[in-house]
Amino acid sequence: MTATATRSLATALPGRYLSLATRRADGTEVATPMWFAVDGDRLVLRTPASSPKARRLRTTGVATIRAADWQGRASGPTLAVTAIELLGDAAQRADRVLHDRYGWQWNVVPVIPLPGVRSAHRGLSLRDRWRLATATDLWPESTIFRLEAVGGPTSDG
Repeated sequence: MTATATRSLATALPGRYLSLATRRADGTEVATPMWFAVDGDRLVLRTPASSPKARRLRTTGVATIRAADWQGRASGPTLAVTAIELLGDAAQRADRVLHDRYGWQWNVVPVIPLPGVRSAHRGLSLRDRWRLATATDLWPESTIFRLEAVGGPTSDG
């Protein structure tokens, strides 16, 4: 993604959430509200490594994104993206960028049961929740994806 495309993307995604839409094998679209960060010339996000969303991104590498609120209500233009899984130092760096954007909430909110929010971490013990909430590195249970624009935004049809 070029720096110009990233700036355009940051403008199109002014809030703290984006709606990431992936497709199941049968073509059904699944949209999920996600935290994200712009890191230089790329957009990055974290998701549980074993989640269906991560599996779909690894399999197809394609998705669409739109600006959204915390409940996933999307608005504005749609942007087609390719997803690339980051590993090692690149994943750790992206996780730090995300942590810098969201502060203490980055590790705490995902492990707190919230009404109306389906969390991949809902079945964790209190001990595991504490371990994740106090972690300083990328969670072993998580993966980071870099999103790159495929083309320009399309209207919100």
